[in-house]
Amino acid sequence: MSAWVHRLLTPANCVLAHDAVRLLAARGRRAQRLADGMLEWRLAELPVETCAA
Repeated sequence: MSAWVHRLLTPANCVLAHDAVRLLAARGRRAQRLADGMLEWRLAELPVETCAA
C-alpha cells in the first residue's frame, strides 16, 4: 500500500474514507469503506495487513 493511501486510511482521517475509496477505484483497485471503525475490525479478529511506514 502506498504511503498516501495509508495516510488516507488512518483513523484520524476517516472523514476522507469516501474520497479514498473513490480514488482507489479510479485507479483500478478494489476498495470498500468500513461500516465500523478499525477498532471493531480488530476486535472481530478480522485480517489486517500492515506495512512499514
